[in-house]
Amino acid sequence: MEVSKLSAASSANTSNSKKSNQDDDLKSKKQSLEVIVSVCLFVVAVLCFVVHFLFFRYSFPPVNVDEGSFFSPAYSFANHGRLSSDIHQSFLPGSAKYTYWMPPLYLVVLGSFLKMWGATVLNAKLLSFLFTGLSAYLISTLVADRFPKIILGGLLLICPFVIITSAFIRVEALAILLIVLSIVAVKFKWSSTAAHSF
Repeated sequence: MEVSKLSAASSANTSNSKKSNQDDDLKSKKQSLEVIVSVCLFVVAVLCFVVHFLFFRYSFPPVNVDEGSFFSPAYSFANHGRLSSDIHQSFLPGSAKYTYWMPPLYLVVLGSFLKMWGATVLNAKLLSFLFTGLSAYLISTLVADRFPKIILGGLLLICPFVIITSAFIRVEALAILLIVLSIVAVKFKWSSTAAHSF
């Protein structure tokens, strides 16, 4: 009787061991699939983001007067220390002395960047590219696991609006960065508050 009990216990342990091995194999396959999908998404997103900037930054969207409205005051700030724009003086009296129709944060940041690195259209577009890349990095800090980090960064970089904004001399790239910074700040503040409440 004891032999049959031992035999039954041994066969139960063997079946549990097989089931555990099958579960481990299934988890391993699932993790491998997550790795492949997240890395592929991230590579495609980064390629779209970088290729657009390298090859289409002057053609899609084309450089236009709207970009000049941001570049001109920043250029003036970099070279003369004041926010002014002579491109609008014919229909905005006083704009050659002061730029008063838009908030100054982006213009000051862009002007400072142009003063440090040179006042060119490429450098102005590069600032938008850097803001967008930093936004993708920061949004990936919202989660602790490696693969969701890659997916979050990749999803931001593959968004058509973000791709176009990254090559545009406008305030939108800074706005994306500020929005992502606020989301990250709220998440970390909420996490620290939740940790202290227990």
